[in-house]
Amino acid sequence: MPLPEAPQQNDIHELLEPDQAFYGDKVQSLVLEPRKQAATDPQCRDLALEQVQSVKEFWSAFVTYVDERYGNGTRKYLTIDNHYEDVRSPRVCTTSAVIQVKLKDPSSNCDVVNVTAGGNISGTHGIMSLMIQMGLKGTSTYTINEQARIGLRDAFRASIRLPDIVSGREQYTSTASIINSQYASFEVQYEETVTTTFNVTVAENQTCEAVQAVRSCNLQGTGKMPLVVKGKIWVEFEDRTYDHWQFDKKNVTADKKHFKFDVDTEEIKPSLRTLYSTFEGSISTISHEQYKSVCRDDGL
Repeated sequence: MPLPEAPQQNDIHELLEPDQAFYGDKVQSLVLEPRKQAATDPQCRDLALEQVQSVKEFWSAFVTYVDERYGNGTRKYLTIDNHYEDVRSPRVCTTSAVIQVKLKDPSSNCDVVNVTAGGNISGTHGIMSLMIQMGLKGTSTYTINEQARIGLRDAFRASIRLPDIVSGREQYTSTASIINSQYASFEVQYEETVTTTFNVTVAENQTCEAVQAVRSCNLQGTGKMPLVVKGKIWVEFEDRTYDHWQFDKKNVTADKKHFKFDVDTEEIKPSLRTLYSTFEGSISTISHEQYKSVCRDDGL
């Protein structure tokens, strides 16, 4: 989005030392502190310009995009403009997609045994009820083995799903706070259990009980948390320029030329804006799964 006038130098607040990374002799960089978020977002963190520039593939593509669309004149980059606070400054966010944990060793297995559950019924007959527990309890403990290199070590809220082998037929997901810092550890708790009642037809002189499959897992898993650059970056040119994709050079009028443009980082494809913080660790769970009734004649 172009703006008719650029603010004067003394109107720009929170100015830091210029970044030392230059792109030819026509481009300057200016670092501004990220504006504090009005409300804490557990999935996003604001970025300073030097942090955005540290995502090398993204920044190279972004500069090329600006060159092609607005020309390669001398300019500086800003993360915020206090005159236009409605324009969202650059930030990095986790995605809403669930992080699927995978087994480090795909051949790993859990132990499944059949156990007696809910007691037994004897000395009576007719339709009787047994109560059993269904679901999963467990803990996973992970350590960051490769942080996303974007110049911050903040915590992000993410949803994590257990491998299918751990949870049998169900898919169990829980949330965790993941710190993007090398060797930082975090824990994920899973507990989704219910007590259910089922009816058993007990014949005269029979004893009946519930037999349930119990799955125990002690495995090693790995996963990765995506962090995606979003928001807009201000590009302020030394001389007025125009949108080369929207106007022809021969016909562009003075009112179509501007000093400053806010450029959306999402103009760059997601694969260049995404970094990953990878983790690995232990998975320990117990799940109570399918069940059935077993009856035998008394005295046998």
